[in-house]
Amino acid sequence: FFSCVWCVKMPGKRKAEAPVEDEIPCKIAKISGIELLQGSLKAVYDMEFPEELFVLWEAACQICEERPLDAFKASGIQLVGPFEVLAARSFAGEAKPHLHWRYPYDPPEFMTLLVGKDRHWGYFRDDPNELPVLVASGTAEGYEFTVEGGTLVSVVHALCKGKGKEAAAGAEVLGKKMENYGLKTADAKRTAAARARQSLGQPFHKMGLRVPYDEKTEVGYRDLGMTPAHLKKLLGKLIGKTAKPAEREEFDTLITFADVANDECDFGHGLEVGLDLFCFASLTAPKTCPLHAHSQRILDMAYMLLDRPLFQSIINDHMDHRAQAASDLAQPMN
Repeated sequence: FFSCVWCVKMPGKRKAEAPVEDEIPCKIAKISGIELLQGSLKAVYDMEFPEELFVLWEAACQICEERPLDAFKASGIQLVGPFEVLAARSFAGEAKPHLHWRYPYDPPEFMTLLVGKDRHWGYFRDDPNELPVLVASGTAEGYEFTVEGGTLVSVVHALCKGKGKEAAAGAEVLGKKMENYGLKTADAKRTAAARARQSLGQPFHKMGLRVPYDEKTEVGYRDLGMTPAHLKKLLGKLIGKTAKPAEREEFDTLITFADVANDECDFGHGLEVGLDLFCFASLTAPKTCPLHAHSQRILDMAYMLLDRPLFQSIINDHMDHRAQAASDLAQPMN
């Protein structure tokens, strides 16, 4: 078996460009009581949050002191997730905070912070031990995400524009906060371009991929050996049960190469394969979909090898409930 696998050319290495500075500032002007607020979120989510999130919360409390979660209701968005914790709500019993407002196509790297009528916005981070790298948005029906900007405050500020007098008043408050704390306005194109330069891979969700990578030894990541378009076509045939024997063999080789890449410490390869299968796996019949079990196994291994245990936990919890709507996944809170 292995002799057949190795006669196929292994995917090649790919050089990563040097990281560029991100728009999300690590430190901004002092926010009153921020240590307590950060500690409360850390205790629930086991990850750090950028200080700009608390600038948005400060503005929400100023706009609507009694119901800050609804501060931007006039703009068609509601604050959720970590903001609910800041509003003194707590998760009940055996609730899983990271499943709260986690939509079917949300990868572990994404966390929902705002919800609208047909879209949700949140932070995207490569590593649970690091701060978010950008703000993105997605839908419940699709796996592709859109880069919205570098900070949540600037994105909400942009969403408040052109929505009427009440929304404009909220935008004015946010604008002043941004000026006071030295935060830039949202620049989705600039943020997306910076992310593209940093990214090692091209997962279907269009948010890119970053893993530890040694440019001298070229260890850490290797290309999938096929274009995203070709892989999508292949996976579509597998789900539709129209794949020919040669195409099924090509898929088997893809899975084997993911394991081989792990053995050779190119953990980013397996992560990209797992994320692509996650995007394409059927939500209506996960038990019979050939991609479901493969994506969970590969992602579980990838996050373990990358020392991202929180993402490993999230993917395993999420895969068992992906067919449910996000509203059904909303965890009980007091």
